[in-house]
Parts: sequence; structure tokens; C-alpha cells
Amino acid sequence: MDYGFKVAAHAHGDEGMYRAVANGVKTIEHGTLIEERTMELMKAKGAYLIATISAGKFVAKQAKIPGSYPAIIVPKAIEIGAQIKNTFKKAYEFGVPLAFGTDAGVYPHGDNAKEFIYMNEVGMPISEALHLATFVNADLLDEADQLGQLKTGYLADIIATDENPEDEISTLTNVSFVMKNGTVYKN
Repeated sequence: MDYGFKVAAHAHGDEGMYRAVANGVKTIEHGTLIEERTMELMKAKGAYLIATISAGKFVAKQAKIPGSYPAIIVPKAIEIGAQIKNTFKKAYEFGVPLAFGTDAGVYPHGDNAKEFIYMNEVGMPISEALHLATFVNADLLDEADQLGQLKTGYLADIIATDENPEDEISTLTNVSFVMKNGTVYKN
């Protein structure tokens, strides 16, 4: 914060989240055990929750497979992972600023789009989830002048699907077109 950097904290416990936000942390990843006082503080400070529902679901499921994690990790993975979806719902309904993220380092890449489905399952319209992943995240990265919109002068980072996600949300798991900075990588 002293150097003008935005700081992210991965946290499950409320006390750690509260202290982090009180001291200028901009995003909390996971936020599983968040309490109302921390949600109020996040709203007041403009700090964002990135719930990483996908990671929670995967870790909770994987922990039930013997040998997947060290024995000491299994109880936490099962308990905490299963709660993240409800955490997102609670924070969304409370009006906590939200951003999009999956913590994809803990599960196989390629399933990231399921995060949209999980957000939608707890009541967030798909248009709002897409807004988080584009406009909001570009702003959080201080790249809102070149990312997050289809606009002249912006990087041409585009994906397309065969159906409208507002009509069929699962289409986001089957991207048929990818363009990065104007270069087509998948068509």
C-alpha cells in the first residue's frame, strides 16, 4: 500500500480478513467465514471479495478421495470448501463489492467458466457475473483503459460462444472463438 500497489489476501477466517481490509488490502480471495462486520468494512473501504467457488467445490470433493491430500488438510478442505458458495451468496445479498476469480491453481485449468454457473446458481444474473469478469476485474488491475470492453483503442481480447450465455449459461464452458490482442487463437 505504501508504494501504491493493490494487495490481495487469501483468507478464510474473519479476523484475518477484517485486519487485512482495515489495513488497505483491496481483495479478499475465498472469504469463507466472513462475518457482517467485515462485509460492512469491505463496503466502506471499497474492498472486493473474490469468492473462488470453483476452488472450494473442487477441494471439498477431492478431499474425499483417500490420498489426495495430507490427512491434516482433509477436514479443513471438506468443511471450508463446501461453504464458499454460501459465502458468495451472503456477500452478494449484503452488497459487498465482488470481483471474478477462480483460484485455478488448485484444480485443473479449463474448468474456470464453471464459476459463472456457480455464481448464477446463488442468484447473480449472468450479465452481472460477466460484468465482474470484464469491467470490474479490468478496473481492479488498473487496466480499465485497455481491457474489459469491446471498444476502439482497447486490446482485442475476445471470446465467443455458440449460444447467448444469458439463454444457456453452460455455453461459457465451450468457448468456440478466442482472440488475444487482435490475434485469433481459436476459431
